Amino acid sequence: DLIARLGEVDVLINNVGLFGLGAFEEIDDAQWQHYFDVNVMSGVRLSRALLPGMLERGWGRIVFIGSESGVSVPADMIHYGVTKAAMIALANGLAKRTRSTAVTVNTVLGGPTYSDGVAAAIEQIAQAQGAPMDAVKDAVIGQ
Repeated sequence: DLIARLGEVDVLINNVGLFGLGAFEEIDDAQWQHYFDVNVMSGVRLSRALLPGMLERGWGRIVFIGSESGVSVPADMIHYGVTKAAMIALANGLAKRTRSTAVTVNTVLGGPTYSDGVAAAIEQIAQAQGAPMDAVKDAVIGQ
């Protein structure tokens, strides 16, 4: 069991996540489930496994790496935005659950970061729109 091998964990950073472009009507149930399993259930499972130990020891930190897409869902990534909204709701619920303890739960809502995945998405958008990559990058990243 991974949790037993890890020993006492005082800080959990829930940072795993998938994203990608796709028209709402083209994302099938299997893709929705995959996004939900990775973007939401990974945080549920890890937090559920580690929170009891944090509460027993009287200290801990759980941080979810969210996205502004969970607050303002993009039209071309509804499947992604919905899972990020669910993650924000999970973190809010856990923060209320741990309110009177020394365990804190927070979400960091970052904007687009120019990673390999974002670069691929920008290239996909540029090709679909017949637009220059730099113009799409500026629109998405705001640089």
